[in-house]
Amino acid sequence: MIPFQIVDRYSRSIFELAEEKNQRDSVFQELMAVRNAMESRPKLLNLLQSPLITRDEKRSLIEGILGPQSSGLSKQFLNLLVDKNRTDLFPFIVDRLQGVIRKKQGIQEATVVTARELHSSIIQLLEKALEKSTGKKMIIQSEVDPAILGGIQIRMGNQMIDGSIRSKLNTLETQLRNVKVA
Repeated sequence: MIPFQIVDRYSRSIFELAEEKNQRDSVFQELMAVRNAMESRPKLLNLLQSPLITRDEKRSLIEGILGPQSSGLSKQFLNLLVDKNRTDLFPFIVDRLQGVIRKKQGIQEATVVTARELHSSIIQLLEKALEKSTGKKMIIQSEVDPAILGGIQIRMGNQMIDGSIRSKLNTLETQLRNVKVA
């Protein structure tokens, strides 16, 4: 289970520090680069989590991943995660940091789920309609789930708009089950 309160605290802290030092974009890019390196080479994260590797060796590994041109803030943050044994949360912290930055920029993320792949022009129309209704710039992720049968589901943060056929059939089934026949 992911301790989201801890993830939230770390992501907010690095965001506030980076904002304060006017390094938000560079710190985020550096942390994303490390996250991408860990995704492409899972052994990196395993090394950073290993109790057999000393903290100094982990710091050297971080230095090698970031390179000499990176900001001190990124190094300090990653070293803090090593010291607190929180490197396992790093990918989640970066994801949450991205969400915090987008929120600050007035960008809303939405996930659109359909039974079949949507054409890019339809996604653009959805994007424009959602931007108009929310007043925010939208970034849409499209997912395919044949189980919804048809229609569309839109998730934005903790809000869900469910126009799927599966949902309508479930509602109809519930209504039919509640009908009293004399």
